[in-house]
Amino acid sequence: MSQTPVHEAIVRLQQEALMEIHPKKGVVVSTIAPDDMKETYDIRIVLEGMAAELIARLEPEGRLCAVSELSDATANIEKAVLGDDLRTWNAPDFSRHRFRCHLSDHSDPADPVST
Repeated sequence: MSQTPVHEAIVRLQQEALMEIHPKKGVVVSTIAPDDMKETYDIRIVLEGMAAELIARLEPEGRLCAVSELSDATANIEKAVLGDDLRTWNAPDFSRHRFRCHLSDHSDPADPVST
């Protein structure tokens, strides 16, 4: 991979306050303030509630499928967390996220093709 996409990614992360660039020293991942973390989880709680409401509106067969898919992803996340395996944790977490986007008929903001 060339340096240009990496540099652009680092600059974007800095613009989003997720990284700090220290000239002639390197980059450091920014610390997340407790208030910012609380706000993130407050938003997530609302989104999870909306996802549950959308699942409840599905026909019984669709509801069972949705619950099964989300339960499988959650079980895989729990297994990864217990094994301290962040790489394994990431895949089912994104799977749950994309599934919730699908339920709401919204494009996935993490998917560059849909944005």
